[in-house]
Amino acid sequence: MKTQTLSLFLVEFFNVFGISSKKVATFEHRVKKIDEKDGYIDLFWKGTMLVEMKSKGKNLDKAFI
Repeated sequence: MKTQTLSLFLVEFFNVFGISSKKVATFEHRVKKIDEKDGYIDLFWKGTMLVEMKSKGKNLDKAFI
C-alpha cells in the first residue's frame, strides 16, 4: 500500500510542474547501502534528485544502514 500511495503522490507532484515522471525518474531504484546490502530508494532522477520518504516518526538513519 505504501508504494501505491507514494507513487501516486510523486506522479502528481511531477504533474504540478508539467513533468512526466515516467520520462525522467525511476521508482523503487535499487542501490547499495553502506553495509553492502541491496536497498531501494523511492524515486531517483539521475543528476537531479532522489526521494526517500518515511512515515512520521520513522528513523531515516535506518535507510542508510
